[in-house]
Amino acid sequence: MNFKAIIYMGAVLAVALLPSCKKDDDKTSTKDYLSGTFTFDIPVYLAAGQTVTLVPSGVTIPGNSTDAGLGYYWYSSWDSTRDTTRVIGGAGDGSWTIKTPLEIGCYKVTGVAFGPSEYYTSSGSVEFYVVDPSLGTTVSGLGIEKGDPHYLDLRDIKTYYTTEAGDLTWMKNNLGWNGAGKSYRDSEIMDDIFGRFYSWEEARQACPEGWRLPSDAEFAGLASSVSEGSVFEAFTDFKGVAGDLMVNASFLGDRMWEFWPQVPITNKAGFCAIPVGYAVSQGDDVTKFTGAENYAAFWTSDEEGDNGFYRYFYVKQNDVLSGKGNKASFRASVRCVKER
Repeated sequence: MNFKAIIYMGAVLAVALLPSCKKDDDKTSTKDYLSGTFTFDIPVYLAAGQTVTLVPSGVTIPGNSTDAGLGYYWYSSWDSTRDTTRVIGGAGDGSWTIKTPLEIGCYKVTGVAFGPSEYYTSSGSVEFYVVDPSLGTTVSGLGIEKGDPHYLDLRDIKTYYTTEAGDLTWMKNNLGWNGAGKSYRDSEIMDDIFGRFYSWEEARQACPEGWRLPSDAEFAGLASSVSEGSVFEAFTDFKGVAGDLMVNASFLGDRMWEFWPQVPITNKAGFCAIPVGYAVSQGDDVTKFTGAENYAAFWTSDEEGDNGFYRYFYVKQNDVLSGKGNKASFRASVRCVKER
C-alpha cells in the first residue's frame, strides 16, 4: 500500500469518527464556580525543617456562608507529597502541616478546594523562602568575617560585628533585638538577617546597654571619614560617598544592590549597608514593608516635632540622603554606636 492510499484511508476514518452536528440536549451540561478566593497564610521566610500548619479559607459553595460540603487537597514543589486533608463534607478544617525543605531556596505550596462534581475546583499557591541566619549563608558577601570584632547582646544572645569609623565604634549589621520593632514581612527568622524595623520612639530605647542611637552629626562624621577631603554637616546630603558605606552583598545568590555605574560600591567604611527598605505602620497591627532592593534607611537620634530624622541610601544615587519620618508610624533600621 502506497503513502497516498494511507492518507486517503486515514481521511475516510477521520470523517467517520466526527461527531454528529445534531444537537443532543440531554448531554449538554455546565459547571458552576465556587464562591470566593482560595487563600491560606504562610510566612514569606522560614527556617529549614520548620513545621508550619496551613489553614485553608475564603471559598464556599454558592448560597452557603460556610465551607461545609468542601474538601481540600495540597501539594508542594519540593517533593511528590500530595495529601487530601478533608473529603467533601468531612470533619476538620482541612489544614495541612508541612515541614520545610532542608536546603535554602525558594519553594511553593499549592492548596485546592473541591466541591460536588457540578463545581469547578478553586486553588491557590504561595511561594516562600527557606533561609538560614548563619553568617555567609542566605546573605553572602557582607564584608563580615567571624573573626571580626563583635559584641554579644545578652538580652537575646545576638552577635553584632563592629567597625571603627568617624571616631566611633559602629555596628556593622542592623539591630535585631526582638523586644521592640517589627520583623521583616512578619517573619521572625529575618531578625538576624535584615534586622528589625523600629519606630523612632522604639529606636531611642532599642540599643543595648553601653550603646546608643547615633545623631545625624555622627552620621556626618562617618561619611566625612571616607570622603576625599569633604567635611559634611548634619542635615545635609552627603554627596558622593554612599557607595563607600554600601556593601555588594547577595541574597540567595541574587545581588541586593542593583548595579549602577554612578554608584561605585566599595564599603570603605565597613558600614555594610544593604537594601532592606523601610516600613510604615498602618493601624490594626498592619505594617507595610517597601523599598527592599532599592533603599536602606537608618534612624538618627534627632527629632523635629512629630518627626524623627533618618539617613537613607537609594540604589541609583551615590549620596547619603536626609529624610524625616513620623515618630510613631515610620519604621527604619537601627545601627547603634558605642558610648564613649
